Amino acid sequence: MVDEVKETTVHELIASPFVGAYLVLRPGSPRGLKIPRDKYLQLGRKAADDVCPAWLVEATRRCWNLDISGRGVNDAVVVRTESPYGYGRASYGLNLGCNYDREHCYSTSA
Repeated sequence: MVDEVKETTVHELIASPFVGAYLVLRPGSPRGLKIPRDKYLQLGRKAADDVCPAWLVEATRRCWNLDISGRGVNDAVVVRTESPYGYGRASYGLNLGCNYDREHCYSTSA
């Protein structure tokens, strides 16, 4: 019997709201892009067959030397939805080890 291998799409980029900002990140890279909310919303509205917008192609080339020109948005970017609770999906502390010293997480003011 042959085991079936489930194919998964690995996206090059993740666009996500995070603590009042909007970021484009690349898995495995410490670098990122901070984008305005309207550009984040633009990515979320793109149809499956729409190509990546020119501003994202250029920014991605400058930041990671990555060419996504001609690629579909849904192929290249995972667009994370905004949380109704205002939380990010993950944080630097969760990904790289929490130091329990993040002001927005552990505010000492009463």
